[in-house]
Amino acid sequence: MSSSPSSNALQNIAARRAFLHAATLVDAASQCPHCFGIKSPNYATCHGCGFLDVAPWGRAAAWYGTIVVKGSALYWDFNNYKRFGPATLGESWQRVTSLLSLATWTHAEAIATHLGGEPTIVCPVPSSRGMTVEAQPLTVAIQHCALMKHHFVPALRAHPTLRRDKGLFQPEYFVPARDVRGERIVLVEDLTASGRTAYSAWYALRSAGAQVAMLSIARLMSPDFRNADDVLARLPRPAWFDHIPPE
Repeated sequence: MSSSPSSNALQNIAARRAFLHAATLVDAASQCPHCFGIKSPNYATCHGCGFLDVAPWGRAAAWYGTIVVKGSALYWDFNNYKRFGPATLGESWQRVTSLLSLATWTHAEAIATHLGGEPTIVCPVPSSRGMTVEAQPLTVAIQHCALMKHHFVPALRAHPTLRRDKGLFQPEYFVPARDVRGERIVLVEDLTASGRTAYSAWYALRSAGAQVAMLSIARLMSPDFRNADDVLARLPRPAWFDHIPPE
């Protein structure tokens, strides 16, 4: 494992330094302790995570690379990278791929500790838009991540006939593509909002006998939620922020 962040990854995200935030809890009343998104002070978790208290194994362990504010320039990178992929060397694709590398570098030790060893499989959350796992832009990003690419396996696929309802926790939509019993899997998502799709995929793998950790490149935060501005103002920078070269 590299002892410092990739210089290429840091250079790629230098133009977005103003939009980078560590995914951390800075306000117990206004932030969800699970996903770090904004919640009502009257509830223990945010609305999205409240749908996920259904697993017999407890909550999924999840790590995030950065907080992304809806409407920011970094938010539009996540929207654009699926349209401007590596074939055109789109800047948005490079930034998202670099953030995946930095998130992996930051959380590799914690994920291995949770899984009980180094991951044996890295798999993206399958697309709900009819795209195969192999064709997903997120898969291509994983294959460009030095800490992940040798463990990539398309271990999960979308159900061939079910329709995905993103408003629901729907683990039956995802089907293991191979025997995953005993495997240590990192399930990768790009941008997590409510988490229902990602955790539906996690539940499907966990039900099939795998140990699973979630790594999301970013957690989406809406600035429209009450207290969001205060929380955002107090969020620290990611651990690798000081390594970013000047623009």
